[in-house]
Amino acid sequence: MSIKVVNFFSNSVGRKDTEVELVSDNLLREILGVELPSEVGNSQVAPVLQEKIKNVIFAMNSNKAPGPDGYPTKKLGIMGNY
Repeated sequence: MSIKVVNFFSNSVGRKDTEVELVSDNLLREILGVELPSEVGNSQVAPVLQEKIKNVIFAMNSNKAPGPDGYPTKKLGIMGNY
């Protein structure tokens, strides 16, 4: 079972989808009909800090997963590693 799981994720995560094409900013503006002012867009970009990630994970209930396909933090046993 564990080899199947490893193979599944090894074959699906981190691979480039050759069917997906880049979308230009102009096409997005045309489709959405809206454009954010640059100061609003810039306020949404910030570095991701390791300490902030750690604090969020440690604040989670042990029976909650960090994403829809994630394992609960209790299952991972990550709370005891730090």
